[in-house]
Amino acid sequence: MTRLADSFILALAFALASIAKADGPVVCSWYDDSPADQGRWVGQTASGEPYDVTTFTAAHKTLPFGTVVLLVADNGSSVSVKVTDRGPFVKGRDYDLSPAAFERLAPLERGLVKVKATILFQPRKSIYYRKKGRQ
Repeated sequence: MTRLADSFILALAFALASIAKADGPVVCSWYDDSPADQGRWVGQTASGEPYDVTTFTAAHKTLPFGTVVLLVADNGSSVSVKVTDRGPFVKGRDYDLSPAAFERLAPLERGLVKVKATILFQPRKSIYYRKKGRQ
């Protein structure tokens, strides 16, 4: 069932890609701030959402929070991610992915992967609002 759902989502993403804005190639890295013994980090992203290493999320310097991006690697593997954080803060990198999202494209040991990025959905206004009082 999961493969069927993934195939459907991928087919839909490619159909939408014809009308979406494409960037590429771009460089993706992955980030995980969780302690080795916990598996999940309980911190918060720049959007205010909790960071979860098991979801398909990404950090980007300028895209509005809530933007959905299709990333397709040279080997044909792909993943759709939602922008929930800011970064990466290393020159030459365009997206920081959650470990789960990066593993859809390449093994974590690889560290970096070049992909073609297509914006599938970009909200007119960020769908996330930080509550007053939080830094």
